[in-house]
Parts: sequence; C-alpha cells; structure tokens
Amino acid sequence: MSLRITVVGIGEGGWDELGAQAQAAIQAASLLVGGERHLAMIRSTAQRLLWQRPIQTTLDVIALQTQPVVVLASGEPLWFGAGRMLVERFGREVVSVLPTPGSFSLASAAMGWPLEGLVCRSLHGSDPERDLSQLQQWCYPGARLLLLTRDGQQVRQIAQALHDGGFSGRLWVLSQLGGAAQRVSGPLSFDQGAESVEAEYPALNVVALRIHNGPRPGIGLADERFENDGMLTKRSLRILTLANLCPLPGQLLWDLGAGSGSVAIEWLRAAPRSRAIAVEQDAVRVQRIERNAEALATPQLRVRCCSNAQWLRAPSMAPDAVFIGGGLASLDMIEQCCARLRPGGRLVANAVTVQAEQILIAAQAQLGGSLERVATSSLRDLGRFQSFQPAMPALQYVLCPN
Repeated sequence: MSLRITVVGIGEGGWDELGAQAQAAIQAASLLVGGERHLAMIRSTAQRLLWQRPIQTTLDVIALQTQPVVVLASGEPLWFGAGRMLVERFGREVVSVLPTPGSFSLASAAMGWPLEGLVCRSLHGSDPERDLSQLQQWCYPGARLLLLTRDGQQVRQIAQALHDGGFSGRLWVLSQLGGAAQRVSGPLSFDQGAESVEAEYPALNVVALRIHNGPRPGIGLADERFENDGMLTKRSLRILTLANLCPLPGQLLWDLGAGSGSVAIEWLRAAPRSRAIAVEQDAVRVQRIERNAEALATPQLRVRCCSNAQWLRAPSMAPDAVFIGGGLASLDMIEQCCARLRPGGRLVANAVTVQAEQILIAAQAQLGGSLERVATSSLRDLGRFQSFQPAMPALQYVLCPN
C-alpha cells in the first residue's frame, strides 16, 4: 500500500468539534503526528509521533510509512501551517487537507473585521527577531493586521517595534480562540512602546492591530535613508529602475554590483514575499548593505561578496528580474543574465560611464530592448539664492527577452 497522508486542522474544541470525515480519517490512521497539545485532544489507539527537530527528521519517518498517516495541525493547515510543508515534500496526490476555522478566521470574527481586508502574517519563523523586523513592511496608515505570535512575550516586542518605526494605533490580544476560555484584551495603545502593554500574555494568542498613522509605503525612499559611500542609485533613477523591474509578489531579483543595496531593498519593500540577492565584491560595502537591510526592515535580503562574473559562474536559482547597477564589464555579462532569467523575466542596467554606455548601446543593437537617457536636477542653496544643480546623467537599458 502506498503512502497516504491526511492533514487534519484542529481547534480549541478538539475531537468533539471535528467533522465526521476528519474523525474517520483519524480512526483509520496507523500513525498520528503532531504536537503534544494536539495529540492530547485525540481519541485513538494509533501510534503517536511528536514533531522532532529538525522537522526533516519527522518527515523522513513519515516517508517510510505504508499505512495511513494523519498529521494534526492548527486550524487551516495551508495558511502558515504544516500543510504547505507536507504538500511540497510529498505532493498533492499523496496529501489531503481537512481544515477547520483557524486563528485568522476566529480572530476576524471576534474583532468584527472582514477577513478579506486584513493583512494576516505569522511570526512563528525559526528566527523570531528577524521575522519581527519585517513588521514595518506590513504596516501603513489605515491598515488592520492579524499576527500569529510565537509566545506571550512577543506582544511587547510588537508594541516596541511599532513605536520605534514611528507608527501609532491600537492593539488587541486575542487568546484561546474558539474555546470556552476565549479572551480579548484591549484596545491598548502602542504609542509608548512595550510599556503600553502587559508583561506577558497567554502563549497561544493573535495580535490584532489597527494602524492610525505612520510612514507611508511605496518606492522612492530618500537617499539619506541609505548609508552609502556615493555608490547609490539616486532616488529619481531608482524609482524609474524599479518601475521597469516591476516587483511582483514572491519573485526573485538579482542586484548585481549592488553598491549600497538600495534597489534590492526597495524591491523587497514593494512586493510581499519577494526575494532578492545583492551581489557586491567590496567587503566594506557588503557590510554596509547588510546594515541598510536591517535598518530598512528587509532582513530577508541575501548578500553575496563576490564579483558579478563569479556570481554568474556559480549555480544559483534563476531570477525573475536582474538589475546591473555596477560592475558592467561586457556584453557577454548581459547575455548571460538574459539566459538565466525565468520566463517573463526583466533586465535593467544603468550606466554612467562612457565605457558602460557603449556596452548598453551594443546590447540594444544586438538583443533589442530600449535605451533612455535620464538626467535630473535638484534645487540647491547657492548663497542667498537657489539653483537647480544637475545630477550625473545615466543611460538606462531595459530588456524583457522572453
């Protein structure tokens, strides 16, 4: 008999609130997999297996089974739950998912907030501090958020992170959702940071946020926000660059010759779940990019210390977009980048030197695409008067090869 896995979503009501299909799957299982809390809710004589660390160890045990396996998960297993991991490992032909109302659905009902208008995120990652540092990306004036927390202490960390990010608003803590002990604490202000809330809350909780005011989202951060040594794609050119790169959710950018990392950082801020790799051969600039990423709430940025040529020789995941901001050495580099792009990919390259411009002109002649000269001027003080002073003009090449 081949492996069959059923993922059963379970809430605070435990066995008694499961549907007939879920109860039948559990009774037919030879192996139950889950955490201590979920396994304790189930009436079954099947063999039991607690999740191990690393999780891969448990997946390897599941892979050896020839009798039905049931994996117990919280609520909706395909929404920040174990369902995704199991489907990715074993395939949708092997894995069946039986959801029940989960934390987001229960929290939206408790708050009276329509679920389709909410930002729902999880802070359950393996690195909670890194996950929390992305919080500012999800917030904007008027936003309503539901956050799955890691533990009761994380509420204070959320309040402090929002305060530090310049946001104001209200916070609620919802615990034991769906059970007889369900509780909603709030509204609480986070205007004073961690001091605005209690020291600790129940470990199983969801934080609901309503953002009143704070930084506005969108591309085009001021140049002063980036620590740099002059190797920075200036704001006006950066806005045009990002418009042509077209950040999309979940897509991957290569930022080659990243300098200060401004394009990669703004790409990550512009689209949820997007990914970026910044390639820079100067070790001092690599450290600067890493500091910029942390300061601007994009800790997921991956930074590689190597030349563009070294990066292109190494095996790596194909990108959806490539930006060449520095280190453009040859037409062959552009051709190699185009060959690595995924279907629908985009390439943008900027040049400010005559030598780099000549490469872009040759690329347009051989590969197609578009060229645009970009020249901007900014108002500057000139003694008692003011004058528009021009920035260094740039030539921008844009190509969508497939």
